[in-house]
Amino acid sequence: WKTFLFSHIPFLIFFFIWFPIFYKQTLGSRAALNLFPAWGELLGKANIKELALVWVKFIIGRISVEPNPSFAVLLALISVPFVFAFVKALRERNKMLLFWLWLALPVAVSFLGSFFVPGFSFFRLLFVLPAFYLLAARGVYQKSTSRVLVMAIFCVNIVFSLVYISNDKFWREDWRSAGGFVESEKEAELVLMAFPEPFAAYRWYSRKSGIAYGVKNFDDRKDEVNLRAKNIIGDKRTIFTLDYLMDVSDPQRFVYNNLKELGYKELNVYNFRGVGQIRYWEK
Repeated sequence: WKTFLFSHIPFLIFFFIWFPIFYKQTLGSRAALNLFPAWGELLGKANIKELALVWVKFIIGRISVEPNPSFAVLLALISVPFVFAFVKALRERNKMLLFWLWLALPVAVSFLGSFFVPGFSFFRLLFVLPAFYLLAARGVYQKSTSRVLVMAIFCVNIVFSLVYISNDKFWREDWRSAGGFVESEKEAELVLMAFPEPFAAYRWYSRKSGIAYGVKNFDDRKDEVNLRAKNIIGDKRTIFTLDYLMDVSDPQRFVYNNLKELGYKELNVYNFRGVGQIRYWEK
């Protein structure tokens, strides 16, 4: 334990160095939540549903299914081998205390912290997933039912991994295709986003500089958006806009209203997985 605690000293030092940035980010999150309450739902609030999703998603992976009685029964059944394994691992909690702390402490701190600043979600807790499976492995180690439990847990992982791999609707946002389509196939003169700056994922895959702009801060009024849009648009003839996060950052659609006022017409709408709708405007 002394060695373990001593190894965290560098992390504490760097945390204190980084703390001013952390504090500034926290204030920014609170300001955004005050202006747009829906932002909290997107980040993940502390509630029983989100807490249950940590258990469910750690077992089945990043698969979205509409809640229904049949799926609830299926979840209960596939949870049984994991519950058995964790109950057995709990009997050796003194030997496995470090792993229990690794699993439970971050989940508890994140859950309690989200009462103040929303941010509790299963995918932000992936760093405790190894502890989850190490404890499950310990639970089935050298027991009379180990073979049955191991095969059950193994089959659950294989089946849901195949479900995920074979269905692209569960995959993450396809920013590579979206950015490539806009910049290559359509050769956009300008790409506008209702956000303070271009989305990080778009910038990562972008091959052209100087065509993507964020035209809206969280506290912008309509006239401020209008003025900024005019300055950025200039004499551009073709424009693309992204609907991504617009329900949170621009629910009144000030950006689109500005384009219409400037004489632009929406000609086409394209859809990309996770990114949502991309609109093509021309003047």
